[in-house]
Amino acid sequence: GYVLGSLLGGVIFDRVDVTHAPLVVGNLLCALGCATLPSLSALPSLAAAISTQGACMGLLDTGGNVLLIWLQGPTRVEPYMQAMHAAFAIGAVASPLFIEWALT
Repeated sequence: GYVLGSLLGGVIFDRVDVTHAPLVVGNLLCALGCATLPSLSALPSLAAAISTQGACMGLLDTGGNVLLIWLQGPTRVEPYMQAMHAAFAIGAVASPLFIEWALT
């Protein structure tokens, strides 16, 4: 789902003028997927919900990268893009540590 969402996100962001609309739709579908997962019990419906959620996350990641490039310009974006992804990495490492600390 994620790869498909990333590919479709690139096409969508190339063609739309209102760039926030796909981000809003992606966020809403992602939230809908999170809300429906606990109530699903059949494997095909779970697979569909998780695939939809992955596609939405791919769209959101692509959209964030594209918006950062548009904001900073293609010649100045490198340090900002690296800082954004470094922040993602720090969060990915730190969040399980904080959760473990909070649960013990």
